[in-house]
Amino acid sequence: MVTTITLRAARVNAGLSLREAAEKIGKSPKAVSYWERGIVPIKAIDFDKLCTEVYSIDPSIVEIPIVDDGNYDE
Repeated sequence: MVTTITLRAARVNAGLSLREAAEKIGKSPKAVSYWERGIVPIKAIDFDKLCTEVYSIDPSIVEIPIVDDGNYDE
């Protein structure tokens, strides 16, 4: 069984603040915070860049936050 971690945990484990992580990918700290909390969706390219280049972690073990946009697909 593979253990997964949250996007926030990946950042914290990498020893980075919101500002530091955001600067490394050219985004605002607010954007990174919103991604971590599932307020806005993260683009695949940004998710991959954060995981591999900034946090040095395999993206497959990081949970992608689910954004509740009010639309339910069933």
